[in-house]
Amino acid sequence: MALVVWRQGPISQAVRSESVAPRARAEDETGSGQSTAGTTATTGPETGWVLGAYVLIVVASFVGWWLWLAIKPGAFSPAAGFSAFAPLYLLAQGIERLIEPFAKYLGATSEKSGKTGKPKAEEARDNCVADLANQPNRDNANRAAAAQAVLERIRRNTTIIAWGIASALGMLACGTFGIRLLLATGFNVPVFWDIAITGLAVGSGTKPLHDLISNLQKSKDAKANPPGAVTTD
Repeated sequence: MALVVWRQGPISQAVRSESVAPRARAEDETGSGQSTAGTTATTGPETGWVLGAYVLIVVASFVGWWLWLAIKPGAFSPAAGFSAFAPLYLLAQGIERLIEPFAKYLGATSEKSGKTGKPKAEEARDNCVADLANQPNRDNANRAAAAQAVLERIRRNTTIIAWGIASALGMLACGTFGIRLLLATGFNVPVFWDIAITGLAVGSGTKPLHDLISNLQKSKDAKANPPGAVTTD
């Protein structure tokens, strides 16, 4: 259920609008029966962002290996009381916090009006949902579904490119500091593959960490500003 919120005086009110599925389908005005909003839905990120993520990973794996050869860091050995996974968590947390401020600028998709980023897509979706709440009809439902589909596509694009960036940064860090997860866990493999796999592990860990931090922040905000609370603005 989509949620539309507006302010009326000092009290925040909420109205639940009609449910709008991202894949909603409706006949057009001419009655041709062709899909309108549903045609904008996608099942995955756009090819350009996928290729960009993998190019970053391939380049970073070689650069991370080169850094290891140039710096020659000592073999990583966890301190007493710490596991081999401790540096992976620290790297994932640091990389996640580094990427987060820029995430909203990633994953833009091409529309007839030009490139559309996440902030613009969210604003367009909210406006369409508000129109649907005020005037529940087929046209507004189509526009809301189309706007939601665009936003979902951008989110998928952002997820894949953020993973690529995080993995690339992880490989560079592992090559610089000599963090080799496979060696630390008893697998003696070529350094190149150890750095690449360890970097992938770091990059893959940033998404769950980001979700955990986001959920904790939302829970904290919800407790500080419960529904129906009187605001001062």
